Amino acid sequence: MPSFRSAPTKPLIGRWPASSSLCHPRRGGGGGWGQPGRERGRRGTEGEAGGGEGRWGGGVAHARGAAGSRCSPLPRAATVRPQPCSGTSGEMWWLPAMLLLLLSSVCRGSAQLLFDSPRLVEKNACNHSVLLPCSVTNIELNNIRAMFVRWKYKGRDIYTFDGFQDKVTISNDFQSASIFVPDILSGNSSLRLSDDDAVLGNYTCEVTEANREGEIIVELRYHVVSWFNPKENILIVIFPILAILLSWGQFGIVTLKYKANCPSEKTFGLIISGIILTLFVIIGAALFIPGEYSIKNASGLGLIVVPTLMLVLLQYCVFMTAFGMTSFAIAILILQLGGYILAAVGLSLCVMVCAPTQGPLLISGLAIIALAELLGLVYMKFKASNQKPPQPPRKAVEEPLNE
Repeated sequence: MPSFRSAPTKPLIGRWPASSSLCHPRRGGGGGWGQPGRERGRRGTEGEAGGGEGRWGGGVAHARGAAGSRCSPLPRAATVRPQPCSGTSGEMWWLPAMLLLLLSSVCRGSAQLLFDSPRLVEKNACNHSVLLPCSVTNIELNNIRAMFVRWKYKGRDIYTFDGFQDKVTISNDFQSASIFVPDILSGNSSLRLSDDDAVLGNYTCEVTEANREGEIIVELRYHVVSWFNPKENILIVIFPILAILLSWGQFGIVTLKYKANCPSEKTFGLIISGIILTLFVIIGAALFIPGEYSIKNASGLGLIVVPTLMLVLLQYCVFMTAFGMTSFAIAILILQLGGYILAAVGLSLCVMVCAPTQGPLLISGLAIIALAELLGLVYMKFKASNQKPPQPPRKAVEEPLNE
């Protein structure tokens, strides 16, 4: 029989770049593809092949060992599926961790407490206490044991509330400091201080809920508030001074027109009374300067209003000295007395409060007093102009007797 000699099979030499990013898994006992040339075979010059041998698919292939190559060349006939090297997945491990952290943050809510309260508070002389606002809008846990509130002034703790220990700590310099504990769960951690303890400056409110916290700085300032508005201040001073000037005018008419009816003792008494009234009103106007409520301002207002009762008495004396009591003179005195009553009631209502609301009542009474003085002056001038000057006494003429 004829013998057949099979031709030697030539190995398929791959032309895949040595620096390829595709790796072949290790197979069998050949040491695997892609090992250094020292393990798979030494570099030769002619016909030196790698000492290792591996199987790919169903055939056997030999390849030269490539020194320093991480991935071995593959045969052309082989079907290769690209696989990423192990270093790529190791460099991207942080992406799932960041995604997980983001999802947990969204599910649990914001880690920062949010505040919705004014950052500036003003106090004045009318305040008996001061409320420093601190309102949190995103309280989630309805558990007082998870809450911690701290108020500080210039870095020093003045009030702390520890819900876990149910303990309150108050500084010795701020004994009046207090918060309404049941309102903490609704977000209200406002601090109340007495007027004496409310020192001007910056206060810090720190609120902690479990692992969430936040803070807000509240500034306390002093604001000067006028006791009366500028127009009321002017009218309160102007009307009494005008009434006194009109009273002095009445005294002048009595002195000039009714000198015969006004003895020197009565004239002296009217002058002294007018001087005392004028001094009271001037001193009161000096003390009653525009500004906030104080004992000095209240005393000045009293010196302006109370002595105006003397105007009623002086006008009565002037009427009696000049022409006596008439129906019109009585009406003027009743009007003036009613104005004084209104002014006295307004004074009592204004002195008792720091921010008066009855200022118009007080001013109305003073205006009526001045109006009565004006009417009295006009009436006296009218009566004096209509009065005939007194006739000088006639001398008796003696006729000589005819004897």
